[in-house]
Amino acid sequence: MPGFGKSESCAAGESEVIAAYIRQEELDRPVIVGPSRGERYALQFYFAHPDLVGGLVLVGTVGVGIPPSKWLILCGTMLALFLGFAKRHAEIVSTRSNGGNERAVLSLYSEHLLDLMIVTTAGVALATYALYTVDETTVAFHGTEALVYT
Repeated sequence: MPGFGKSESCAAGESEVIAAYIRQEELDRPVIVGPSRGERYALQFYFAHPDLVGGLVLVGTVGVGIPPSKWLILCGTMLALFLGFAKRHAEIVSTRSNGGNERAVLSLYSEHLLDLMIVTTAGVALATYALYTVDETTVAFHGTEALVYT
């Protein structure tokens, strides 16, 4: 994003920069992931350009009033990856079964690899959520050790 890291800021708002990139790269309604402070930009973009968004994943807890946790951020990241791999898998299966032309990027994936990545990211998401529920900070914040049963 302009203005972060070593990049220079620009006059256009963040939403317009993201929209221009999606249009330039001819992306078909990508899933927008907003990690940590990026939640704000992801939400702003979604509300400004809902027609360009295929899905929205907010990887953070600020919006719901829960203190940030490394376990929840990792869990959210794994869920975002899970959704991305599942979407690619569904696109490959659909395109190949219908005999259609697939996007060039899909040739870089195999169904087997995607199956492995889907199972792996789902498992890691469950494990990181379980670790979040038993973390002492989480237990103290919610005032219960029963969150692990969710």
